[in-house]
Amino acid sequence: IKEKRLSKSLNVNVRCFSGSRISDMRHYITPLLRKRPDYVVLHVSTNDCIDKAAGGIISDLLQLKQEIESFLLACTVIISTPIIREDNRMARTTVADINRILYSLNINILNNENIEEKHLSQGGLHLNDYGNKRMALNIITLLRNL
Repeated sequence: IKEKRLSKSLNVNVRCFSGSRISDMRHYITPLLRKRPDYVVLHVSTNDCIDKAAGGIISDLLQLKQEIESFLLACTVIISTPIIREDNRMARTTVADINRILYSLNINILNNENIEEKHLSQGGLHLNDYGNKRMALNIITLLRNL
């Protein structure tokens, strides 16, 4: 995703940490938080779905959200819903459970339910070019509504 194309009026930074889990984000996000952003969109948890239950993942996501908001009182944290997985049946179910819970909470989310199997690469885990475009459009829509 090309960050310069996401918004003409906002300073947007995109950082990718391939293979990351929620626990890794505490370390990866620290340099970004020093820049004191007004908003943080967390797109993390897909890799946790292989070996963790939805409830534990939600708990970890909400804890990370709270830690960021405690560090930066004026920052709004938006949780990006994990995208579907077709590479592992258990992970696919966990993603669906996480999304169901996230939609039921009264928190800011980036809704990615419009990302479907056709948006995934051959392995069924990562986004293909069409999927990256769909994800970018989801982010652009969110930014326009902030």
